[in-house]
Amino acid sequence: MSADESLKNLHKALLNFNKRAERASSEILVSNFVDSEPLFDLLSTPNNQVIYGRRGTGKTHALKYLAESVELAGDHAVYLDLRSVGSNSSIYNDGNRSLTDRAATLIVDVLNAVYDELYDIAVSAIDKAPDPNQLTLRLDDLSSAISTIRITGAVEREVQTDETTSQDTGISARASTGPTPSAEAKRIT
Repeated sequence: MSADESLKNLHKALLNFNKRAERASSEILVSNFVDSEPLFDLLSTPNNQVIYGRRGTGKTHALKYLAESVELAGDHAVYLDLRSVGSNSSIYNDGNRSLTDRAATLIVDVLNAVYDELYDIAVSAIDKAPDPNQLTLRLDDLSSAISTIRITGAVEREVQTDETTSQDTGISARASTGPTPSAEAKRIT
């Protein structure tokens, strides 16, 4: 095989890699996960956490590895890709609908996705359950609770504006007269 053919084959192999963790199988993700300590220990705690980072930094990869580790330990993990939750994302962005309506719809969609995952777990575990009736009752209770979700009360809306700053160098002075005369001088840097 010539050097050009080897290079072409290498390019083809590299182009076929999944560049997004959500597109790769759990087996592949688990086999090539590298723990940048103490990441896995931090993810394994029962405390609430927020994980953020720019695209491609390994958030999905780490969480899928954690889910697989939980499963291997004999517990159950629920992993939701929130990009696929809901039937129509334009509902959440529709400015003609109230904020409470859009928020309630999003919450119900997320909880229904959790319900679907729990249902799958229950179906796979029902034969081993000490009281299978309790599984179905609790799932029914969850489904009923999800269907009654309403957002009530005052709603706060946060508006974020972009600020631009510029750097100037100079001196500013201001004086005012009146009932309480004042003067201010500052250096602008």
